Amino acid sequence: MKNYIYITIVILFATRQQTIAQQGQAKLLSTITSPAGNYIYLLGPDVLSGPDSLIMKRTDRFIIERVDYDSVKNSAKSESSMREVGTAKTVSSIKELRSFISASDIEDMKSNFKLKTDQDLVDFFQSRYGAGRYSLYYKAIEVRMAMGHVFFDKDVQPGETVLYRITRVDKDKSKQLWGNAIVQSKVGNYTLQYLKPIEGARELSDSSITLTWKLYVNENQVAKMPRPKSKFVADKEGRVFRVPFPLSELRGKVNILKDGAFVEDAKLLPVLNLAGDTATYTYFGKTTSDEAVSVYMNLEDEVYNQGRSSDTATVFSVTNRTIPLIFGIKVNPIVDGIHLTWKQLPAKPYIRGIEIVRLNSQNKLDSIGVLPVTDTTYNDYATAIGQHYVYQVKAVYLPGLNVEQKKPAEGAGQMTIFSKPSTPYNLAATGESKNVRLNWEVNDQPAFFGFYIYRGTSPKHMTLIAGPVKTKTFLDSAQSLSGRSRYYYAVVNQNLRQDTSTYSNVVDIRPSRKINITPPADVHFYYVNGKLDIRWKDIRESDNVIESYVLQKKKKTDASYIELKLQPNSVAYADSLIESGITYQYRVAAVADNGEISEFS
Repeated sequence: MKNYIYITIVILFATRQQTIAQQGQAKLLSTITSPAGNYIYLLGPDVLSGPDSLIMKRTDRFIIERVDYDSVKNSAKSESSMREVGTAKTVSSIKELRSFISASDIEDMKSNFKLKTDQDLVDFFQSRYGAGRYSLYYKAIEVRMAMGHVFFDKDVQPGETVLYRITRVDKDKSKQLWGNAIVQSKVGNYTLQYLKPIEGARELSDSSITLTWKLYVNENQVAKMPRPKSKFVADKEGRVFRVPFPLSELRGKVNILKDGAFVEDAKLLPVLNLAGDTATYTYFGKTTSDEAVSVYMNLEDEVYNQGRSSDTATVFSVTNRTIPLIFGIKVNPIVDGIHLTWKQLPAKPYIRGIEIVRLNSQNKLDSIGVLPVTDTTYNDYATAIGQHYVYQVKAVYLPGLNVEQKKPAEGAGQMTIFSKPSTPYNLAATGESKNVRLNWEVNDQPAFFGFYIYRGTSPKHMTLIAGPVKTKTFLDSAQSLSGRSRYYYAVVNQNLRQDTSTYSNVVDIRPSRKINITPPADVHFYYVNGKLDIRWKDIRESDNVIESYVLQKKKKTDASYIELKLQPNSVAYADSLIESGITYQYRVAAVADNGEISEFS
């Protein structure tokens, strides 16, 4: 209660009631609101000792009057507009006490105060005026209402600004203006939106869990929190939105998941550190072994305004003594790899998976990864010939449980069995500039070593030209490739033990390279029956790349030749388009089957 603030103000009321015995200076009382209504704190820290503790012994009740602030803020008739909305006084019967405090809490108080009957508890309230006699019970707003220290006004509308006048009535019937209060109704506690509890330490066993949350509660931070807007002109002085209790008194409400829904399980009081700036909330819950518990805590002030929640934590009642472990593994060679097996772990939600670590002959550590918890085998194909491997297998658990399998199960093995290499397929050959590009496909295998390329001018006679090739493509750029020849290619696959596959499909291609063919050496012609017969030797018989010929003609005086159309496979031409006395020139070139044309004769 250290931050109660007392402010001396000039009384707002222009008139004076004759029934008030002492006018003097009135206190501006602290208030707080919740969605249920407005709470007016009639007493400050002096209730523990000092004048208020003596005054309360003489006090019969407090009379609370109210008026809408907007209707009187510019008027001198505020006092005449006041109407009584209730009284605050110490309970005098068990019926009144039960209107504030639940039956279970009444029994709890009787037990702790060593009282036998309900009337004994009523008498206790009637004779104990100070907070110290109630210990932690005084932190409950219901107890303070039952003592007459707090008045609750629920008959207000959200957002309306209300002016209260509080009159103290003495046991001798005299009256005293006790204080005033002004509040914007049902707006809640604005500070809660800026505070969030953060999960701290966990302690887990197979029969209980202990969780803590931390909250930074330096009171200086309240001044930095933006206050809600208010129509009250004195809001800048903090009179409307002023929290009457320190942040360090915020309670923690623990919510736990049961049957698919979160329900309230406990309310926690904070414990301050020595510096007074951090509050710790500690929750202890009984559990059964392996039980999963999902829990979060949200803040709540003493009038039940709800604050922000912590992140939800899911914990399990497990210890290193109770967690399932992998105790042994079997390691055996398989085709192209090593096979690991172990006994299946039970399906526990706190087991994250199974971690496998491998060490090679040089003790190089290599984490293979984390497998699903349901797995019982693993095939390791990323192995090499001659390497001796040591495998470590262990269960891994969700972070935050503070448990681990400290000693993994171990086993050793080597790769000693290899499959026959698969045959490459879909081999294709394409021209790439003056070279030959080969592409193919193959079924990948763990023991792959490389591909070997074969070439020849006959599909029945091919020789090795390259290997091992690690990719599924090869460029044949040999200088010996000739455009005159058709080449045949095939690819084989080899594994780590030098076993080889059969040939792939065979493909053929002629490189796009210059052939350097020569034209017919001589062209012969003679004139008969008005036609000039032109003939040349057919050199296709000696050069099988020649496919046809080109014959051109021009008059001696012409600058360029024209091409004459030859019959297919022809080595002669009868030219009737000639004139007497004109000199004609003819020339012949050979054409290869790739379209290349030789020089002219």
